[in-house]
Amino acid sequence: MAHLKRLLAPSFWRVPRKEKKWVVTPHAGPHPKLQSIPLSVILTHIINIADTTTEAKKIIRKGEVFVDGKRRKDYAYPVGLFDVVSVPKIQKYYRVVPSAKGLNLIESDEKETSLKICRIDNKTVVKNGRTQLNLSDGENILVENGNYKTGDSLLLELPSLKITEHLPLEKGSMGIISQGTGAGKLGKIKEFIKGNMREPQKVVCEVDKEDRRKEKVTINIGCGDEKQTIEKAQKLLEKLAESKPVVTKSKKRSTFGIAKGKPLGVKVTLRKDKAEQFFSSVLKAVDKVKESQIDNDGNMSFGIKEYIDLPNVRYSPEIGMLGMDVAVTMERPGYHVKKRRVRKAIIGKKHKINKEDTINWLKEKGVAVE
Repeated sequence: MAHLKRLLAPSFWRVPRKEKKWVVTPHAGPHPKLQSIPLSVILTHIINIADTTTEAKKIIRKGEVFVDGKRRKDYAYPVGLFDVVSVPKIQKYYRVVPSAKGLNLIESDEKETSLKICRIDNKTVVKNGRTQLNLSDGENILVENGNYKTGDSLLLELPSLKITEHLPLEKGSMGIISQGTGAGKLGKIKEFIKGNMREPQKVVCEVDKEDRRKEKVTINIGCGDEKQTIEKAQKLLEKLAESKPVVTKSKKRSTFGIAKGKPLGVKVTLRKDKAEQFFSSVLKAVDKVKESQIDNDGNMSFGIKEYIDLPNVRYSPEIGMLGMDVAVTMERPGYHVKKRRVRKAIIGKKHKINKEDTINWLKEKGVAVE
């Protein structure tokens, strides 16, 4: 049984680095080793059907897991881009898609996962003049029509691999970026750059970039030195943010008359997808934002009187009634140059976000600014 050190495993496997030394490595198959996920790792660390690798092996060997509509009993089978993982017994269906961090599994319904898109990597002429298409997932299809070109994509029906649609690679076509900084984004093909013997053909895509983004969202609840209130605030933030909150402590003796090192409140910092999801729910709870709540760098801070103002959040008798402060830090792509250790740089004035940018952005979101 082949193993891989956990420190070398890709981050999108979501394997804890320091719990154990080894993790299952993918067997030889249709996808490269570090561009795929072993089937047992998907069950234990991504969709959380099994608690241990031993449990995952038992489920797989019973034939309860399907990949692209075919029963797979190899616990280290490599699952790669656009593959469909299904567990019919519990009616769970997932598709592997590209993201900024690598591969990601998204849950879908049974009808949607009955189709799969594949790229034509190569084509060869076989016996009797028939054309064989070599696809990106390792499958080969025989076709009578030879009008298919390398680089085109096919929409296939699973598990029969019947071609339902031919998607040619041409200018104006839409595609999804599978690797690089733009992985997971949709792009429109703008032009082709011819390759040679050393370099392959390059495709130039036009991607809609977000002009501004939320770097982080910080939620803070001030509690004073009351232990019960701090415990309630921790439960509330853990419930709302699905992240572990941190207890804030006083740094000086003069802070609100509390001795140095005493607890003052609870806070949690959210980034990326979690920040986006929480902030979208906050916008529904906030009718308006004052201009005084936005600083000159475009960052904003406002309060929520009661947590039940947030959509789909019910009152909990154990927690009681608490409010919170929400601080949003706004940045544009490229702001990291001022934070990196090597060759730090100053952000240009034209690239910085100012107060007017944030006000206009809030108005686009339907939030009134006074």
